[in-house]
Amino acid sequence: LIDWLTGYYEGRAALGRHHGDKILPTLGGARAAPKLIASARAILDDPGQGSKILRMGDGLLMGIAQAGTPGSVEFLFGLAEKRQLDPDLQVRAFGALYQAYIQNLEPPRLDAKLLVPFVARLEKIAGATLADQSGANINVAFDLLGAVGKENCLGPLTRLAGHAEVARRWRAVQYGLVCAGADGIVPMAEALPEGIYAQGIVEKYFWDRAVALGEAAAAPARQLLHSKSGVGRLTGVEILARVGGAGDIPLLRALTRDKTVIKGFWGPAKKGEKK
Repeated sequence: LIDWLTGYYEGRAALGRHHGDKILPTLGGARAAPKLIASARAILDDPGQGSKILRMGDGLLMGIAQAGTPGSVEFLFGLAEKRQLDPDLQVRAFGALYQAYIQNLEPPRLDAKLLVPFVARLEKIAGATLADQSGANINVAFDLLGAVGKENCLGPLTRLAGHAEVARRWRAVQYGLVCAGADGIVPMAEALPEGIYAQGIVEKYFWDRAVALGEAAAAPARQLLHSKSGVGRLTGVEILARVGGAGDIPLLRALTRDKTVIKGFWGPAKKGEKK
């Protein structure tokens, strides 16, 4: 079956009652992957000319992703990390990994552990400039980082929380909570650089999501009250305001002596200025 399917995957994967995207992970893609990759390399090596240019189809890319081997992941990363003759191949290759590891929720699911050896490369793509990577691939890199487990995601995501682009910081914070749950609250809060954070933004993209974790958020919030980071201490206060209890009052009262000025919030305005 694998020999027949990989002989012309693009044309055969959709035939029959069970399609290639189910057959490959069910039977195991170790035998299929080299043949699918060889088909893709043949197109890359000799794409043709003029009206006879061969376009690598989404079906073949998805087949390689669904094969679920280190070699298949490596091949798709290689396509995603550099510009291609086919201008959108870079995006479609990474999109195949997104569909296989994130979007596909039906069994048999691929094991995201296959992505762990590529965490450093995911971090590089997630932090890349738009001159080097499309916004679509940057988004997919964050999605894939969020799937590799807290032992592997927190390192790169805490570094990305210090990204010069503010929107990228919030993406990192959100995925830190996705991959690590309450264990992500302290590292994410302390990774955010000191600066101006508009109250509505930090509330929407961090505190509300932390509070949604329920009582589990209380312990890391208490830990943050002693953080060296002003952003961290503020985060601890705001989370405890919603999930803490009467026993936290002495801890909060101790912070009334904290002279740190929080920027981006309502406060006294100089004469003639708006708050």
